[in-house]
Amino acid sequence: MSCLFNSYDPYFKRPFGAVRAGQSVHLTLCIPEELGYVDPHLVIQKEGKYDVPVHYRMKFDGQTPKQNHFSVDVALNDVGLYFYYFDLYTDFRRVVRGPDNCGVVSWQDGEKWQITVYEADFRTPETFKGKVFYQIFPDRFCEGVENKPMPFPDRLYQADKHAEPFWQPNETGGRLNRYAGYTPDHGVDCYKPARLLPFFMDEDAELKELCQEEYTTCKKKLETLE
Repeated sequence: MSCLFNSYDPYFKRPFGAVRAGQSVHLTLCIPEELGYVDPHLVIQKEGKYDVPVHYRMKFDGQTPKQNHFSVDVALNDVGLYFYYFDLYTDFRRVVRGPDNCGVVSWQDGEKWQITVYEADFRTPETFKGKVFYQIFPDRFCEGVENKPMPFPDRLYQADKHAEPFWQPNETGGRLNRYAGYTPDHGVDCYKPARLLPFFMDEDAELKELCQEEYTTCKKKLETLE
């Protein structure tokens, strides 16, 4: 079966990547005739405690040999993360994200695609255009002493460096690790530590100062310089 949808392909999703708040997103779905009658809807939900899924019926755009084409245009006005899939509205079938990012037919909940919506007046600083960023997860990067005890009892420490990082947006900070001088061999221009949250910095003046000084030194109780 041919690809039903792929957000990396501009035929299926325009524009590519993140979009400005208020910008219209065009999504196309390609359904093989062998699936029979379908009435596809885009199902999209903003990430948020009180946000609910919204259904948009897709219009029929025509046929090519053994393929039916549908599309929808939707404007996303609020800044944030949106997650979406397609409901075929027949036989409880839906199109979800497969392991290669191509859409696959499923009768169960599956992985969704994501759209990032940023502020309408945002402009990329000239200094950063075309640069490659390397993001650091402070709870695991370049650990000098493995399984070192966490000095703060109210914070999480990820001992398994191959597991998913602990993350709780706007709630929990991580552990600062030394990374100055580390240069990956894949052309990194800038380093971006995972964000240190306000409460984490407010209770520790020295750490707040480090955040403003680009982590050129390290606090001993968080990590060594080795």
